[in-house]
Amino acid sequence: MTDEARSLLTAEIGKSKTPYYFMGSLASLEEGQGNDEAALELRREAYEASEGPATRIRWWASYVQALTRLAPEDEATIQAVALYPFDPANGMDDLFAGANYRNLTRAQESLEEWDVEGTRLAAFDAALGEACAAAEVDCPAP
Repeated sequence: MTDEARSLLTAEIGKSKTPYYFMGSLASLEEGQGNDEAALELRREAYEASEGPATRIRWWASYVQALTRLAPEDEATIQAVALYPFDPANGMDDLFAGANYRNLTRAQESLEEWDVEGTRLAAFDAALGEACAAAEVDCPAP
């Protein structure tokens, strides 16, 4: 019933005050059908539609995980997206509290797995280190 699920989720995206939940479900459906480009676009849209610091970090982490899994060759996008939480304009405050910390760690783990040679995440590592120092917390271990 993939087509029916797709129709239902798409309809709810237009009606919901929290469309990112439906976008995430639709992205999972698309990925399961091998539509990686559509899945990535939906994960990006879910991140962009999310509101509130904890919600934005959650959907950012989901987008990072999808990028590293579905488009590992797109180094420029992965590196740019990895830096989102460290730009104050993106509204991701309190990175190190509760679920925010877990989502940050989840994204960091995906990035570390993607960067098997340990050469592509210098900017992310530096931004994370600065954020940890500013918040006076220990950085999550990779």
